Amino acid sequence: MNMNPSTQHLKKLAVPLLILAISGTAAWQLMATSPKASRAEPEKKARLVDTITVEQQAVNIRVSGLGTVIPSQIVTLYPEVNGQVENILKGLRPGSSVREGDLLVALDQDEYQILVREQQATVAQAMSELKLEQGQQNIARQEYELTGNKLSPEEEALVLRQPQLEAAKATLNQAQANLDQAELNLSRTQIKAPFNGQIISNTVYPGSQITTSTAMMELISTNSFWIELEIPVEQLKWLEFANEDHKGSAVEITSPQWGKDSRQGELISVSPELNDGSRMAKVIIEIKDPLARLDVNQGKPPILVNDLLRAEITGKKVNDAIVIPDELIRNSDQVWVLSQDDTLEIRTLMPVYRDSDKAILLSGLNDGDQLVSSSLTTPVNGLPLRTAEKPLVAGKQP
Repeated sequence: MNMNPSTQHLKKLAVPLLILAISGTAAWQLMATSPKASRAEPEKKARLVDTITVEQQAVNIRVSGLGTVIPSQIVTLYPEVNGQVENILKGLRPGSSVREGDLLVALDQDEYQILVREQQATVAQAMSELKLEQGQQNIARQEYELTGNKLSPEEEALVLRQPQLEAAKATLNQAQANLDQAELNLSRTQIKAPFNGQIISNTVYPGSQITTSTAMMELISTNSFWIELEIPVEQLKWLEFANEDHKGSAVEITSPQWGKDSRQGELISVSPELNDGSRMAKVIIEIKDPLARLDVNQGKPPILVNDLLRAEITGKKVNDAIVIPDELIRNSDQVWVLSQDDTLEIRTLMPVYRDSDKAILLSGLNDGDQLVSSSLTTPVNGLPLRTAEKPLVAGKQP
């Protein structure tokens, strides 16, 4: 039987469509019955860190810094009388060392010796006149007693030459004062060192004519030098300054040029004003025998004026304190602590003292706490941590 063309065309389309339908049904059944993978929660890994165990201890607050050496005493010597320089101390020059009482400059004494002799003669004459007047007074008293008259006190003083006697005594006193002044001026021709020291500058030489306005030399004391040290104002409360009752805080003084040698000083005072620019407080440290001339300092490095030295002041003691290295302080005021459950705990600090090396705390940390010294890229509270001393639980991997 013959089919028409339209029927044949439909049969040809039906076969492919049937095959596609069967294939789609089979694929859907395969996907529906296949096993599904479940999404597992990732396991948190504990990070390996290094720690430092802190402990309470008694510590002295130590304040340090660089300070400049200055003289404790510096004077410019002026003569107290005019004259010609007759002699100066042998070898006197800038840098020369002198001892207290050494004769530095001697002026020509001839004129002053003449004045002393003149005043000695005046005193002798005044004494003679006083004795004569005392004799006249004795004669007047005898004559007054022989008369038997009774005069008033004013009249009696005149009769007994009391005014003349007082005048003679006054003349003697004046002569003696003039003699004392002449002898004092004579002694002032000998200019001596007021203390142990060194000559900074000298402008007079034998033959120089000087007056009381002539600056002869500049002299600094070598009994002690001072160090001016600037420190933050808030650190003053930890320091002790010398007074009549006790010594000031001890100071260790060092310099890179000295190697391992050091010198000792004492904190003696604090300036009443702050530095205008830095707003820092200025403290004064005293160094005795800076040139190391005494037996006790033999072999120690000498100290020079204007030198820049490091001073470390041992301040007051703090009990039950915890000292933290500065490198363990994070974000200016935080530390990382390994908690009891092996997680990170971030704590904020309130140090009682802090400098560029360390911080000292009285609260915020406990004896035995472990500080994390390792670096962490994303530190957050509760972050799991572990140390080499605490291995992983068996079966777990980092």
